[in-house]
Amino acid sequence: MILIADDDLAVLETTALLLERQGYKTITATDGAKAVSVYEQNKDLINVVLLDLMMPVMEGDKTIESLRKINPKVKIIVVSGFAKEDRYEKAIEKAQAYLTKPYTMHEMQTTIQNVLAT
Repeated sequence: MILIADDDLAVLETTALLLERQGYKTITATDGAKAVSVYEQNKDLINVVLLDLMMPVMEGDKTIESLRKINPKVKIIVVSGFAKEDRYEKAIEKAQAYLTKPYTMHEMQTTIQNVLAT
């Protein structure tokens, strides 16, 4: 199961639909605080978190910290439309992988497979 956290509903719904077509189960959250809550309730079922770095309520870096408090070994793929060199560099370093928006289905699927294999 993949937890997808993104405040852009079109991205959230499209990503969930595409992953489900590939055989993954998904669960979604529209902000960082909801992502933490959903993860806490489903931590035994969620294998990886696909996390947008810029979200309302709780941004990605704080969301990562909160997820790691629940499970230090949680597998996180961060997603952003910004370059790695921007203010999110430290958050990106705390994740297993990074995807730059826009990404292709192939890039997302390969990244998820690589993270799950670690």
